[in-house]
This record gives sequence, C-alpha cells and structure tokens, in this order.
Amino acid sequence: DQDGRKTVSILSDSLGTYEGYSAWPAYYYYYCDQYMDVSDTWWMHYIEQNNMRLGVNESLGGSKVAWWEGDPSGYNSMQCMAANERIERLDDNGTPDVILFFGGTNDVDSTELGEFLPGENIGDVSTFRSAYQTALVRLRESYPSAEIICLTPYYRDISSWSDSTNEDVDLYADSIIEICQYY
Repeated sequence: DQDGRKTVSILSDSLGTYEGYSAWPAYYYYYCDQYMDVSDTWWMHYIEQNNMRLGVNESLGGSKVAWWEGDPSGYNSMQCMAANERIERLDDNGTPDVILFFGGTNDVDSTELGEFLPGENIGDVSTFRSAYQTALVRLRESYPSAEIICLTPYYRDISSWSDSTNEDVDLYADSIIEICQYY
C-alpha cells in the first residue's frame, strides 16, 4: 500500500454497513453517527487495531450470499455476495490485502442449504453452500494474494419474524467452516 498499511475490503450484509461508508444506501438505522461511532463497528475496530486502512466497504443491508429466481429480498442476481459484480468492486480503492467476508445471516432464514460438492457447481448461487463456494472461488481468483477472513452468522432472537432456530444458524455456520477448510 502507498502508506505502508494493508488495505482491508469488506463483503457483507447490513452487519458491515455504516452510513456514508458503503456505496449502497441500505443500512440499519443505528449504523450511523447518531447511535454509534464508526470506530465501534466490528470491521473498523479490526482495521484500527491492526493499523490497516479501509479499501472498499461492499456491504448491502438485507443481501444474501445466494440468489434465486423469486428471491423475496427484492434484490437481483448481481446484488448477492457471490456475484462477480460485488466481488470485482472490492479493489476500487486499492487491491485488498485482507477481505472480511461476513455472509450468511440473511440466508439462514430463507435460502435452501443445498449440498457442498467440492469444486463443482461453481457459478450456481441458488443454494447457500454452492453460492458460498462460488463466492470463495471468485474471491480467490480475483484477489489471489489476499487473506480472506470468513465470519459466521451468530445467534440472535429472530422469533418475532422467523421460525429459524440456533440449530439452523449452526447448519449455515458449519457449512461455512467446512467450505473454508476445503479451500
């Protein structure tokens, strides 16, 4: 990097957003100066603690790793995290040395888990496991020297709007771990 610091880019859903830090206008209302300082976000905390600099924050509230025809999110195929369009933007402010990939939270409640077939179905983003593998392969191909840090969904109370349980979160988190260990 030009100032000797590593560049960090982020690929995430709303959990990576903050007003004014992503090209997308969709962020949860509390990710702004009124409720918290940007240095209190998980990603900026990581960047500052490691004396790095932010490259691109490619975070879009409500987005998923996967996409399928009829996806109720209202987004299109170019807005899922496995989409080449989103992955290619990660170097718009310098080639990333580190990529923080936080996907799966929105998939838990609505995306079919599918199968993980190592090295197969690359480009199929219709199920979670194939889409996650696709995203990792595309990240690796686009940024071969970048360290990719994959975060897993966390437990939270979504009972007011979902039938999903912590066991469901475990299935998606375990899938991420399995796919990451393979790659």
